[in-house]
Amino acid sequence: MLSKLCAQNVAVIEKAEIDLENGFNVFTGETGAGKSILVDAICAVLGARTSKSIVRTGETKARVTAVFENISEEAMEKLKKENLLSENNECILYREIGADGRSSAKINGNIVPLSVLKEIGSALIGIYGQNDSHDLLHSKKHLFMIDSFGGLLPKRQELYKTVLRFSEVNGELKKLVAERDEANRKRELYEFQVNEIDNAALKADEEDELLKRIKVLKSSDKIIKTMQKAASLFYSDGNGPIEALGSLEKDLSLVAAEDEESEKIYDRFSSAYLELCDTLREAERYAWGFNMGEAELQKSEDRLYEIKTLNRKYGPTTEETLKFADSLRDKITKAKEDESRINLLSAEAKKIYDEAAKKAKELSELRHKSAERFMAEITAVLKDLNMKNVRMETDFKEKKLSSNGIDEAEFLISVNPGEPPKPLSKIASGGENSRIMLAIKSVMADRDTIDTMIFDEIDTGVSGSGASKIGDKLQGLSSSKQVICITHQAQIAAMANAHFHIEKNVVNGRTFTTVEEISGEKRAEEIAKIMGGDKYSSSLLDSARKMIGI
Repeated sequence: MLSKLCAQNVAVIEKAEIDLENGFNVFTGETGAGKSILVDAICAVLGARTSKSIVRTGETKARVTAVFENISEEAMEKLKKENLLSENNECILYREIGADGRSSAKINGNIVPLSVLKEIGSALIGIYGQNDSHDLLHSKKHLFMIDSFGGLLPKRQELYKTVLRFSEVNGELKKLVAERDEANRKRELYEFQVNEIDNAALKADEEDELLKRIKVLKSSDKIIKTMQKAASLFYSDGNGPIEALGSLEKDLSLVAAEDEESEKIYDRFSSAYLELCDTLREAERYAWGFNMGEAELQKSEDRLYEIKTLNRKYGPTTEETLKFADSLRDKITKAKEDESRINLLSAEAKKIYDEAAKKAKELSELRHKSAERFMAEITAVLKDLNMKNVRMETDFKEKKLSSNGIDEAEFLISVNPGEPPKPLSKIASGGENSRIMLAIKSVMADRDTIDTMIFDEIDTGVSGSGASKIGDKLQGLSSSKQVICITHQAQIAAMANAHFHIEKNVVNGRTFTTVEEISGEKRAEEIAKIMGGDKYSSSLLDSARKMIGI
């Protein structure tokens, strides 16, 4: 329940602290005194969009605090989900609106975005007035009301889980079928591409090796001439350096035995001479090996072109091309493997869908019965609220199976004899909507999880006897809910457990609105004023005293 509301610098309210009771609370006051501003303040602290114009003239910020005690399990779960739950089962909402248009919010001292404030607030308070009939006029909400009234929400949740499970399985099935169909459409292409890559017998490092080899082959003329020049030292007609070095080697061998140093010199020279001869012979062989260089160059360049062509198509590197071929093989294999998986999923999806369809049909049958009882009870309450000729019924239409079943439902109403029932949005007036909403809330009081209900002038345009009956319903509703009602009707005000008077005064050219809890004689005077104006008679005052029991 809302135990305390504090508003500071909210329009004409400089400062107000209101301690509310658990049962039936009413707010009264002259038109323009600031009752609507109080509702605006509550809406603001519940996370509604608001304008900077709400800030009192000359002030920098408007502040609203709402303290809730003994909050519902639904509200506790939402707080727990956001890690905002307090230790004492209390919830404090805070909203600050700056004159510069900036806004901030807190829950239990923690800064939160407005979306979270609104989500938590929706579980704490419901505000109902002639302009707050969206749920009532929105046909999509009607089905939820029927399910809630009939205690069908657990079955609705079961159906939701089953349909969700079907959606998951069917989603996987559709994905697999699409992948398989895509693979089948492209199988010939995939197989051609794999064969093209496989036939090329690519190697990861082959391209680098070919580039090096081609570089060498393109320099073959220069290499051959140089190697032949080196080899020609062997064919110098006995006058070349090799012969001279060979002759010297023989001479050194003759003196090698004479002393140790000569032997060392001979050994080194002999080794170098033999290495030189071997190198020159190798140069000769290498030069002769280039006789096929031109053919090998063409072959290497053709191979490099083949590799680069494949890499441009599938690469850009040989490594990536080989990976691409592996991925194609996987797709071909997977398409074959998916076929059995598709068959299994198809059977599973059908089984789940049949289960969901069965649950939806059972839920639909229960809904029709629930709606019949719901409309009968609402009609009875409305007749008691002076809508004597009212008739309400539910228009059901079957739709494609979804998470909430196979039903679309809309409340229909007839307020005049002989008129067929039509949608609420086309028939009911603002005052009638207010009474219909009160009737629904009365019928569903024990099923509604919101603990605090605010009714904003729902008695507008209602006669004295009708107001008394609205008061009776609000009083009855307050036995299980905290009810806050802004009213202009004395009959309703007199039934409250707590009565708050809203008054506007002008002091030194500034407007101030005050909120005061009244009781006893002061309350009797306020009720007499509601009935007869400022110049009420003594008989009206006596009537007011009797109405509140003093």
